[in-house]
Amino acid sequence: MTRGKIIYVTKERQVYSTIEFNGDMYPVDGGHGEEIIDFFQGHGFRDIQSYGRYVKRLDNRYFGYSSIYGRELIQSKGLYKEGLFDFTENYTDYLYLINHSDAEVQMKLKEGRVVLPVGALAIVHYQNFREIIPGNGTIEAGVSEKNELVKTMENMEWDLFQRQKEWLYAQQIQIEKWYGQEAAVLPTDILNMMDKIQEVWEDEKARIDKNPCWYEERWYVEDLKTALENADVEVTAANVTKLRDCCLHIFDDKSARNEMLVDMAKKMNGNG
Repeated sequence: MTRGKIIYVTKERQVYSTIEFNGDMYPVDGGHGEEIIDFFQGHGFRDIQSYGRYVKRLDNRYFGYSSIYGRELIQSKGLYKEGLFDFTENYTDYLYLINHSDAEVQMKLKEGRVVLPVGALAIVHYQNFREIIPGNGTIEAGVSEKNELVKTMENMEWDLFQRQKEWLYAQQIQIEKWYGQEAAVLPTDILNMMDKIQEVWEDEKARIDKNPCWYEERWYVEDLKTALENADVEVTAANVTKLRDCCLHIFDDKSARNEMLVDMAKKMNGNG
């Protein structure tokens, strides 16, 4: 049985959702989703009252949840103030999200974030984006040019993401400070990159938790400056950065150090 919900965001950014209707809620081949789309495109969803009337008709026609079981068909989900609908753990087959608020709606999905323009309807299939259907007065989401920060972050090698997880995690907070606003209302391309950073950071943290570090070697900017001085190279910010970048991977090969561990283990066991 194909399940579905209809979610409605009012002009005042109040969010309402139907209960889960169980049966033929797909948007093709005569499913009830086709009727939802037709009603939407016919400008039937004008306000919360028309939304409520449609939901009641849908229930009376196909399900009878209200009359037979006495169930409330619509639930208030509060104010849409966080700037984001997170559907990454949605297990309803189809969600029909109608945005009649005064601002774009951000949807976080399995493949990334999608912007739902004002006046449009989005169809979500489980955790995946399916399509956006424009409505009367839909304001198309503007495509902002990627700034230098985004270009830089996109060009990073993934091993750099993993090796500098602490730095990357800090960037999420720093980006918000640069833009002077909460992360939820940042441009979509930046949000997707921030999600990726967080995902890799969490994966790396899980790996570390599973295989805890018992020894850590730290190098500081002062060490780089000292190295430049000893090499008779001018100590400037540019040279410090250049030397740091050159040294990022010089300790990657741990074979010699692992051999030292084996030697120590042999000595400890009286075999050295």
